[in-house]
Amino acid sequence: MIAWPPLAGIPCVSGRPATIDDVNAGRAVFVLQDGENAIGVPLAMLIPQYAIHDDAESSTKTACIVIQAERTEMGAILGCVSVVDGEMIVGGLHEFELLGASAP
Repeated sequence: MIAWPPLAGIPCVSGRPATIDDVNAGRAVFVLQDGENAIGVPLAMLIPQYAIHDDAESSTKTACIVIQAERTEMGAILGCVSVVDGEMIVGGLHEFELLGASAP
């Protein structure tokens, strides 16, 4: 049984690219930039939201909260925080089952 925390108050970044300050403050997991220039474009999606990250390499599924979603020329990238141990995870959009704002 997973204890899904409420989304209210979860630090996150939405509607703009993340910065180093966001990562340092726990509001983001990664920064997409080329030198000093941000190259990430925020995805139009609900942030934060519950999700399951499926790591095909390790065959591990992790309950998490998506706190960041951006895209580059290479594709859509999400950052999340594990609800079990607080681990920060980065993955392609295709690695996530998005569950929305209602606790599963």
